[in-house]
Amino acid sequence: MKISLSNIIRALLLLVVLSSCASQPTKGPDYYLLSSSELVSQALNLKSFKLAVGPIEVPVHLDREGIVTHESQNRLNYSDNHRWAEPLNENLRKTLRADLSQLLPNQQLIDFPYRQSNRPDYQLSVTIEKFGYLSEGKVVLIAQSTIVNAKGKQLDASYIKLERSGISNDPGLIVSTMSELLGEMAVQLAGKLSDKV
Repeated sequence: MKISLSNIIRALLLLVVLSSCASQPTKGPDYYLLSSSELVSQALNLKSFKLAVGPIEVPVHLDREGIVTHESQNRLNYSDNHRWAEPLNENLRKTLRADLSQLLPNQQLIDFPYRQSNRPDYQLSVTIEKFGYLSEGKVVLIAQSTIVNAKGKQLDASYIKLERSGISNDPGLIVSTMSELLGEMAVQLAGKLSDKV
């Protein structure tokens, strides 16, 4: 069988193209974290007390690696290319605690669960119902909060709904807006605490 020079050249060119494609690094997914807001200017001067933060509960459908978009009331989309750098539940708890630490500088904040020997004066728990981007260009945060005292008596139960409209579907902007809404929720929660202590 005779191999022509043109076939050899074509084969060599194909090998060059294939090897250059193979050497190109493939871009992996981008990873994101919620961040604490600048809230020092809104700090409250309250008497000193010990506050347990938690539990902070997030629905299973939100606590996924891929950042979620609410495409409709019944449809969610999880991104393969834009992911949380750590479990959302954990990141949210740490960020909320950091926000509250700025707002309540005289208080000792501890994590839930806590040891009985370290029993707090008050406990703040939050159940997230909806948190993320809606396809119509909104970022929403809907949650239920509860404050109880050391004896377990409920002092406050509140429904919180916060949103920002006109947000593009840029993941970085979505996450920073989610962080801002979390900071706003922290301000509301600190205010509720100040009314009860």
